Amino acid sequence: MKKNNIFCVAMFLVTIFADRITKLWSINMGYYKVNSIFSFDLVMNRGVSWGMFHYSDTTAFVLVSLFVLLVTLGVGFLAYTKWRDGESILGESLIIAGSFSNLLDRIIYGGVVDFIVINIGNWNWPAFNIADTAIVVGVATILLLSFKSSK
Repeated sequence: MKKNNIFCVAMFLVTIFADRITKLWSINMGYYKVNSIFSFDLVMNRGVSWGMFHYSDTTAFVLVSLFVLLVTLGVGFLAYTKWRDGESILGESLIIAGSFSNLLDRIIYGGVVDFIVINIGNWNWPAFNIADTAIVVGVATILLLSFKSSK
C-alpha cells in the first residue's frame, strides 16, 4: 500500500474515532461552557448541515438519510476511481468518514449528534461536530488539489 493510501486510511479511522468519542462525551456531558465564544451543547439534528431541512416527520427523516447515504456512496465511488488511477483520495476519505459517522448517529440515535457551538456577540453559528468539520475540510482539500493539478 502506498504511503498516501496509508495516510488516507489513517485519517479515515482517526476521524471516525475522534467523532464517536467526542459525541459520546457530549451525550454524557450535556452543556459545558468553555468561554464566552465556545461551548458544548447537545443538539439532535434530524436534518442536514447546520440543521437545514430539520424534520420531525419520520418519512422525511428517512428520505434525507437515504439521500445522505447515496451521496456518501457516490463519493466512495469517486474515491475508488481516483485511487485506482493513483490519485490522492485524502479529501474523499475525510468526507466519507464524516458522512459515515453521521449516518451511524442517524441509525443509533435517530438524529445526528451536534454539540460544538460558537457564539460571537449576537452572531451564533449552528451546532456542529467533528464529522461535519471533516466533511468541510475534505471538500476544501478536493478543491485545493483540483486547483493545484489544473496548473
